[in-house]
Amino acid sequence: METTATTLRWAIVFLVTHQDVQKKMQKEIDDVVGRDRRPTMADKMDLPYSTAVVLEMQRKANIVSFNVPRYTTVDTEIGGHSIPAHTTIFPQITSVLDGPDAYADPDRFDPSRFLESDGKTFNKTAMDHFVPFSLGKRVCAGESLARMELFIILLSLVQRYSFDVPKGGSLPDMTPIFGATLTPHPYECKVTLRI
Repeated sequence: METTATTLRWAIVFLVTHQDVQKKMQKEIDDVVGRDRRPTMADKMDLPYSTAVVLEMQRKANIVSFNVPRYTTVDTEIGGHSIPAHTTIFPQITSVLDGPDAYADPDRFDPSRFLESDGKTFNKTAMDHFVPFSLGKRVCAGESLARMELFIILLSLVQRYSFDVPKGGSLPDMTPIFGATLTPHPYECKVTLRI
C-alpha cells in the first residue's frame, strides 16, 4: 500500500504541473463514464488516454528505482560483460523506464508516448519496456492489485476534482526524496470540486 500511496502522491504532482493532461483526462472520463457513476476496470478499454496517463505517471515517478538485490545462479553474460555465478546484482529499472530507445525524450512527461497516432492503440515498444513492477520470477506480487487501485482511485479523483497550485503558491518540487521509495517533497495543492 505504501508504494500505491506514494505513486498517487506523485500523480497529484503531475496533474498540478500538467494542467493540459488533467483537462484532457477529465474530458475523456466525462465523455465515457460521465459523472453519475464511478469509473470501473470495465471502462479501462474505453479510456486509452487516461490509462496512458496512469502509465506515464508510474514511469516518471519510478518510485522503486533500486530494485531488490538478486544474485546470478550461473555464469552469465549481459551486454558483453561476464558476470560470475553467485554475484549480487541490483536491477536498475530506471535504465529501462528512462531508456531513450523505448521513450523518446524520456525526461519529458508525455502520456501520449504510450499511444499510437490514432490515440486508441497502445504503442508496443513503450508497453514492452514498461516494467515498474520488475519482471520475471521476482515481479511484484501486488502488481495486479496496484494497477487496479491506481487506475480506479486516480480516475475517481480526476472525475470529481481538479488539482491546481493554490493562489500565491508555487509548483511542486519535482526532485524526489531518496529513501526506500522515491517520494515527492511535501507540496500544497488546491483541490476544487468539479461541478
